[in-house]
Amino acid sequence: EEEEEEEEEEEEEEEEEEEEEEEEKKKKKKKKKKKKKKKKKKKKKKKKKKKKKKKKDMRGEEEEEEEEKEEEEEEEEEEEDQKKKNLLKNINLD
Repeated sequence: EEEEEEEEEEEEEEEEEEEEEEEEKKKKKKKKKKKKKKKKKKKKKKKKKKKKKKKKDMRGEEEEEEEEKEEEEEEEEEEEDQKKKNLLKNINLD
Protein backbone atom coordinates (compact mmCIF):
# COMPACT_ATOMS: atom_id res chain seq x y z
CA GLU A 1 0.00 0.00 0.00
CA GLU A 2 2.83 2.39 0.82
CA GLU A 3 4.46 1.58 -2.49
CA GLU A 4 1.22 2.36 -4.29
CA GLU A 5 1.02 5.73 -2.59
CA GLU A 6 4.61 6.50 -3.53
CA GLU A 7 3.95 5.48 -7.10
CA GLU A 8 0.88 7.70 -7.24
CA GLU A 9 2.83 10.61 -5.81
CA GLU A 10 5.60 10.09 -8.33
CA GLU A 11 3.08 9.95 -11.15
CA GLU A 12 1.44 13.15 -9.93
CA GLU A 13 4.82 14.87 -9.71
CA GLU A 14 5.69 13.73 -13.22
CA GLU A 15 2.36 15.00 -14.51
CA GLU A 16 2.91 18.35 -12.81
CA GLU A 17 6.39 18.60 -14.30
CA GLU A 18 5.04 17.77 -17.74
CA GLU A 19 2.33 20.40 -17.35
CA GLU A 20 4.91 22.96 -16.28
CA GLU A 21 7.07 22.08 -19.26
CA GLU A 22 4.06 22.46 -21.54
CA GLU A 23 3.34 25.86 -19.98
CA GLU A 24 6.95 26.91 -20.54
CA LYS A 25 6.83 25.76 -24.15
CA LYS A 26 3.60 27.68 -24.72
CA LYS A 27 5.05 30.80 -23.12
CA LYS A 28 8.22 30.56 -25.21
CA LYS A 29 6.22 29.95 -28.36
CA LYS A 30 3.94 32.89 -27.59
CA LYS A 31 6.92 35.10 -26.80
CA LYS A 32 8.68 34.03 -30.00
CA LYS A 33 5.52 34.66 -32.02
CA LYS A 34 5.12 38.09 -30.43
CA LYS A 35 8.76 38.92 -31.13
CA LYS A 36 8.40 37.76 -34.74
CA LYS A 37 5.25 39.85 -35.16
CA LYS A 38 6.99 42.89 -33.70
CA LYS A 39 9.97 42.38 -36.01
CA LYS A 40 7.66 42.03 -39.02
CA LYS A 41 5.81 45.21 -38.03
CA LYS A 42 9.10 47.07 -37.65
CA LYS A 43 10.28 45.82 -41.05
CA LYS A 44 6.99 46.88 -42.65
CA LYS A 45 7.26 50.33 -41.05
CA LYS A 46 10.85 50.68 -42.28
CA LYS A 47 9.83 49.64 -45.80
CA LYS A 48 6.97 52.15 -45.76
CA LYS A 49 9.31 54.90 -44.57
CA LYS A 50 11.82 54.03 -47.30
CA LYS A 51 9.06 54.08 -49.93
CA LYS A 52 7.86 57.46 -48.65
CA LYS A 53 11.41 58.83 -48.76
CA LYS A 54 11.88 57.51 -52.30
CA LYS A 55 8.60 59.13 -53.32
CA LYS A 56 9.72 62.37 -51.70
CA ASP A 57 13.07 62.19 -53.49
CA MET A 58 11.31 61.57 -56.79
CA ARG A 59 9.04 64.53 -56.13
CA GLY A 60 12.13 66.55 -55.29
CA GLU A 61 13.71 65.55 -58.60
CA GLU A 62 10.55 66.51 -60.47
CA GLU A 63 10.48 69.89 -58.75
CA GLU A 64 14.17 70.35 -59.52
CA GLU A 65 13.60 69.50 -63.18
CA GLU A 66 10.65 71.90 -63.27
CA GLU A 67 12.78 74.68 -61.79
CA GLU A 68 15.57 74.02 -64.30
CA LYS A 69 13.05 74.12 -67.13
CA GLU A 70 11.65 77.44 -65.87
CA GLU A 71 15.16 78.88 -65.56
CA GLU A 72 15.98 77.82 -69.12
CA GLU A 73 12.77 79.44 -70.38
CA GLU A 74 13.61 82.66 -68.53
CA GLU A 75 17.11 82.68 -70.00
CA GLU A 76 15.69 82.14 -73.50
CA GLU A 77 13.24 85.01 -72.98
CA GLU A 78 16.05 87.27 -71.78
CA GLU A 79 18.14 86.34 -74.82
CA GLU A 80 15.22 87.12 -77.12
CA ASP A 81 14.63 90.45 -75.38
CA GLN A 82 18.31 91.25 -75.76
CA LYS A 83 18.19 90.37 -79.48
CA LYS A 84 15.13 92.61 -79.93
CA LYS A 85 16.85 95.47 -78.14
CA ASN A 86 19.93 95.03 -80.30
CA LEU A 87 17.77 94.97 -83.44
CA LEU A 88 15.96 98.12 -82.37
CA LYS A 89 19.26 99.76 -81.55
CA ASN A 90 20.63 98.82 -84.99
CA ILE A 91 17.48 100.13 -86.68
CA ASN A 92 17.68 103.40 -84.76
CA LEU A 93 21.33 103.82 -85.62
CA ASP A 94 20.56 103.45 -89.31
